[in-house]
Amino acid sequence: MKLVTLFILFFSFNLLAQPPINERYTIGYDATIFGSVMANDSCYYVLGKGSNQSGHQFQEGAWLRYNFDGSIHSQTMYTYDTLELILWESPNLIQTLDGNFATFGACNTNYTGGSYKMNFLFLKLKPNGDTLFTSYLNQFYDDDNNISLTASIFFQNQDSTYTCSAYVYDQVTSIGKTVLFKLSKQGNLVWRKYFTGIAANNYIRYRSTSLIKYNINQILIGGSFIDLGIDNEDFRSHTKLTMTDTLGNLLWERTYWEDSINWYCNGLTKTADGGVLYCGKDGEYWDSDNSLNYKMHITKLDANFDVEWRFKMSDFKGELNNLENILAINDSVFVAVGNSSNDDLENLENGRYGWLVKFNIKGEVIWSRKYIKVPHVTNIPTYAQHYLYDVAITKDSGFVMVGQSRSYASDNIPGPPQQGWLVKVDKHGCLVPNCQQYDNVDTTTIDTTVVQPPELVPENVLYPNPASSSLYYYHTQTDTTQQQIAYMYNIQGELVQQFNLTDTNITYIIDITNFASGLYVFKVSEKNGNVLRTEKIIIQH
Repeated sequence: MKLVTLFILFFSFNLLAQPPINERYTIGYDATIFGSVMANDSCYYVLGKGSNQSGHQFQEGAWLRYNFDGSIHSQTMYTYDTLELILWESPNLIQTLDGNFATFGACNTNYTGGSYKMNFLFLKLKPNGDTLFTSYLNQFYDDDNNISLTASIFFQNQDSTYTCSAYVYDQVTSIGKTVLFKLSKQGNLVWRKYFTGIAANNYIRYRSTSLIKYNINQILIGGSFIDLGIDNEDFRSHTKLTMTDTLGNLLWERTYWEDSINWYCNGLTKTADGGVLYCGKDGEYWDSDNSLNYKMHITKLDANFDVEWRFKMSDFKGELNNLENILAINDSVFVAVGNSSNDDLENLENGRYGWLVKFNIKGEVIWSRKYIKVPHVTNIPTYAQHYLYDVAITKDSGFVMVGQSRSYASDNIPGPPQQGWLVKVDKHGCLVPNCQQYDNVDTTTIDTTVVQPPELVPENVLYPNPASSSLYYYHTQTDTTQQQIAYMYNIQGELVQQFNLTDTNITYIIDITNFASGLYVFKVSEKNGNVLRTEKIIIQH
């Protein structure tokens, strides 16, 4: 009886496991972006958009349901009458109290000479993508001739109304405001309040990027207080928090002036001790080349809203390094999702990888994972650009993430050059099963062609084997200052793939759809030619 019970438990556990996914999708346009994701016991819900790349980019919103194997269950596209509908590349989706979904978009009502007149749309959707209602909101700036908007963040109240925050700015004056507003349960505007910069001091933009219900009577807005500056040397962006009551009346606000170049206050999350977490990018001005360079950061504030800790990740790179969102796993463990650049100036390579980091309430990193697709050997040195915007927990305790993969070189991404990106990993952030056991091991120094101690043999660093469409190589490297190179040869000894290894705890994704079926050899070497690792791979189509 015990044996039968154990078998049933083992079989049930495997039924719960969901397969890894690393897929790129288009939804009928030249460009596709996925901005938000949610997961339940039967599917993944993804919110995105498609647009044309030439001229004025007409856009349509998209609601997609994905099966656990990455196939599309259903797809619904949205426009507003004859106008385009913009759904942003940022987390902008909630599940409502009645089991449906809600999101914000914007429609362009005018486009003349590079200027837009934009207005909000509030959409409530059924799980199958059908629209329950759309609310048109056009009263968000005093002078609405050239108005641009960014994604609204919002939550639903217990009475089914919605509290929302957004950033609006005038393209002529460059003045930007944070607007806090409330919608009825039918999506109609109840009230709105504005929070602005200080024009006399050149801080003319206050850009909100997160919003939470801090307690039953208080609302907390997180954003950036911005002095555009004339030159890079004069640019400033400080974290700013605004606390209001439930009617939008200001209770207090605090600007963190010590954060001289700190973009965004993303993923604002209240912690069990009354503090908050947020993430974004932390910068420095480099006088040597008059540039602004950034690291990703996660910051914890205590219950008095003083900085308790901050840790920074990645090297200082260009402007697009950023963490986009934080997801609480429980009261003490969290994950953050975003992207960072991968630059190898010596070899003129550059790329951007998606990044998922797990950390605890003390600011200790539990693990860190990066994901990047490598170019075909004929197309080096042009890497694709990868962005992750949102993450959700799956029923098998893993994570599903969405974003986009961009490249203007056709060898990198078959099909259109900008595609929606869906990634499903296990609870350790692995595309390669059991990658976590190599976090403290330099796998490239292990030669699998000779007998090794069992605890050191990384049998699954290359996955899957046999492979049919994509091959994943999980790479760890104790000294990232020493460049290593990966090669792949067919049975005739011809080089079919090559890429530089310049990072650690990273999954390199190799497209093998155009490789002939057969036996291949994967090799990792130092720049001087010293071979560190050799392994055989079978490709079966």
